[in-house]
Amino acid sequence: MERTLITDKDIASRSRWIDRITHPGGDFGADAAQLECDLADEIDRQGSGALIGHVYTYTHLACLVRYAEDRGADAGTSLLYEVFSSIESMLPVKSANGYWRTVNRVLLNRRGAAELWREEKIALLESIEIARAEALRFLAEERQRIMKLSRQDAIREVLVGRKLDARSNAVKSVSANSLLDIGDPR
Repeated sequence: MERTLITDKDIASRSRWIDRITHPGGDFGADAAQLECDLADEIDRQGSGALIGHVYTYTHLACLVRYAEDRGADAGTSLLYEVFSSIESMLPVKSANGYWRTVNRVLLNRRGAAELWREEKIALLESIEIARAEALRFLAEERQRIMKLSRQDAIREVLVGRKLDARSNAVKSVSANSLLDIGDPR
């Protein structure tokens, strides 16, 4: 087996992902969708090699945990090893699709895991639909609230929303520093 040099940057990145996975927010569906999107973005930026050894999405993790509960810890460990081995053997690519297809293929090819994967995928799709409906409801309510504002309150909302005061204060705080000074008192 080939040894890989793990840098401080790799450790920090993995720690950040593990923290995000183990400390989700209050909305599982939105958290799972956001995590999958962020992981895909990182793969697109850094290639699949950047994620070798990472735990995968909540959906993948749920499938793995259920598989281990059904088949035993040794079977769960074996499946996890198989997933990581298949990822490690991938050629580095700059596309998240290849990475996810590899992970999904391993789960779908393992007897007993395929049905669990399908159930978890259905649950994820349902939770995304629920999160989408909730977000659209919130945006519709926000639109109604804004439409009821007086002219002055609407202007205040725009100013606060664009953070014009904070941006103006930042511009006012810009001053010449001593970087270009040569002892000139000006």
